[in-house]
Amino acid sequence: MLGMPSIMFDGVIVAGDAQSAKTLSESGDARHFVLEAFKHLKAIAAIGNGEDEDVLAAAHLPSGDDGVAVGSDVDKVMQSFIDTMSKHRVWSRAQKAESMPA
Repeated sequence: MLGMPSIMFDGVIVAGDAQSAKTLSESGDARHFVLEAFKHLKAIAAIGNGEDEDVLAAAHLPSGDDGVAVGSDVDKVMQSFIDTMSKHRVWSRAQKAESMPA
């Protein structure tokens, strides 16, 4: 996260246990990383039992937005993430992204 901005990646996946989600939620760099990915219309996934959604919430990302796949079913979340990445960008959230800081 510190060496390269999220705009250099095609998408962002947040995965881990409760402790890693807590650590990422408290990190300004992690929150900025996912917020910047959202603003640049990148695919985002959060895999876990709800804790990883906390990272997205800590970054003040709108929940349930286009191109943001969340849940504990790894196969389902990853399929949604891959489908979104195949489109290169999530153009449907362009207007919302304009008002987001990053």
